[in-house]
Amino acid sequence: MPVDWTLTALDEDKEIEDFAARVPGFFDSRAVPDAPSAILSLMETPQDQPTSDPILGSRLGDLLKTWISGTSPLPEESRRNRLRVCLRCPWYCGRAYIRSENLVTLPSYVCAVFASSEMTRHIQTEDDVAARIIGRCFGSLVVKILLNDVNARIGVGLRINEGELHACLLFLARQAAR
Repeated sequence: MPVDWTLTALDEDKEIEDFAARVPGFFDSRAVPDAPSAILSLMETPQDQPTSDPILGSRLGDLLKTWISGTSPLPEESRRNRLRVCLRCPWYCGRAYIRSENLVTLPSYVCAVFASSEMTRHIQTEDDVAARIIGRCFGSLVVKILLNDVNARIGVGLRINEGELHACLLFLARQAAR
C-alpha cells in the first residue's frame, strides 16, 4: 500500500507531523476510493505481524510525546500546533469508526496511547484551549465507540447507556490516577 510505504519512509518528526496534518483531508477525499479504510488500516496492528505496533498509531504516538509542556524542545507555537495535529488525526479516525459503523473494534493501541490516563492528564492541563477541546472531543468519541462495541457484543436485551459507561470509565480513570 503506498500510504503504508510513505509512513515507513518518513523519518523526521516534522515530516510525520505534516503527514498527520493531512489525514483529516484524506478522509474527505473523493479521489481515493474508500479513503477512510486506507487510513484506519494504518491504525491497526498488521495481521501478519501481530507483535508490532500499527504504523500510523506508533508514529503518532511517538510524535505526541514531543509536545508535552515543560519537556518539549519545540518553540511554544510549534508545540501547540503539533499537539493539535496529533489529536485531530486520531479524532478523525474515531469519527470514521462511528460513521462507517465498523464491525472492527477500535484498536486497543488507540486507547492505550491516545486516551491513557497520563496523556489525558497532560491534555487537561494544557494551556491551549483548542487542544483541550479537541482532546475532550476525542475522549468522548472513544467512549461512544466503546459503548457501541459493548452494546454490539452483549445482545439486544441488555444495553448500556452512555451515562453508565461514562460513569464507569470515570471511576476507573480516578482509580488509575491514585
